[in-house]
Amino acid sequence: MTAFGFEALKAELAHLRARRPAMVDEVATARSQGDLSENFAYHDARQNLGMLDGRIQTIEATLTRADVVEENAAMMSIASPMGSALLDRQAGDTVTFKTPGGERQATVVSVS
Repeated sequence: MTAFGFEALKAELAHLRARRPAMVDEVATARSQGDLSENFAYHDARQNLGMLDGRIQTIEATLTRADVVEENAAMMSIASPMGSALLDRQAGDTVTFKTPGGERQATVVSVS
């Protein structure tokens, strides 16, 4: 992932962690309002807290496994459909390659 993407995830994680205490208080307040079986505010608050916790866990796992790469680094694999189509091509060439959505075309702008 790019450094920008990594920092964006870190910022989102900080924002979610800051929101969590208020959501825990919301669950506690809703719980104190009586019978939990018919307390829709409690169930909504629990569901929202669960979704928040799930997103926090997802971001933490992503950041733990992330490799930050330079945005202008050559990261295309020659094993990929587009990478293999670009082999031995020159600027101005148009290549066709297969994707899950069907065939695509690309024009080589420059070769470095």
